[in-house]
Amino acid sequence: MKHSILILLTIFCTFTFFGCDKDEPTPSDPITLSQQDIRNACRKSPNRGKRIQIFGGSLSVRAIKTSYADLLKSNLQVEVQFCGRGGAGYGINTIDGMVNLGAENDLEAVAANNCVPEQVNHYADPKADIYILWCSTNDYTASNPIGTVESYSTADGYATDALASQCGGLNYCIRSLRALNPKAKIYIFDALKFFANPGGYDKESAAVNSLGAKYYDYVVAQDAVAAHHELPLLHQYDFAAFTKDNAALYYLADGYHLTAQGYETLAWYHLYFLATGKTYTGLITK
Repeated sequence: MKHSILILLTIFCTFTFFGCDKDEPTPSDPITLSQQDIRNACRKSPNRGKRIQIFGGSLSVRAIKTSYADLLKSNLQVEVQFCGRGGAGYGINTIDGMVNLGAENDLEAVAANNCVPEQVNHYADPKADIYILWCSTNDYTASNPIGTVESYSTADGYATDALASQCGGLNYCIRSLRALNPKAKIYIFDALKFFANPGGYDKESAAVNSLGAKYYDYVVAQDAVAAHHELPLLHQYDFAAFTKDNAALYYLADGYHLTAQGYETLAWYHLYFLATGKTYTGLITK
């Protein structure tokens, strides 16, 4: 009997360490992708030539003025519409924002409420093939409640006050986009590190916002919502290219926003994900 158990344990351990699909990079894989590898993946991608809309905060919209947009278009032949706005998070942090959610197409309302759910209400195109919900630091810095995967769902009867939370806003966006275009793909991009203080890049940092929540708690919650809805997730937080040591190269002096070189580096990670549906967090060589 003991001999049989030993054999079973040996088989289990062998499967655990060697049975994973090596065609799919994971955060722990010692694989280095090259830009040429990514170009090759783009040529045979089912997402080639698709129409993409990106919703989010300033990181998503500032990409328009960099090589990021050109790299996506030239490698995937996609049409990209940037719908983000600086400072926008997923939580709606004013009562007026909750009341006005879903108002008619009014640009002033979008500016006043300034949250990603309003972007979805006003700009989401039913003809788009892919919707990207790009998460950021904004819910953390605004001290919006984190919420849970059940915020603004059947579990709470789609409670309006749940929309004040990051997860409630994310759930609102997902529900709205699915209703608008059930055939479209929805991708979640969790938030990148920031380097204004250790709380933005050190998971063990004691830094918290005014609610007493850590930044990484918000990232974990973003990932949980994606898993709850079984949506593809790009785990940006662990991108190996962005570290404290090279932050000055890829981030502006504020520690939150990317430089032109930062956007170029980010584009290759995004291209690989859009081409293959797989997250890769290791280094990318030229």
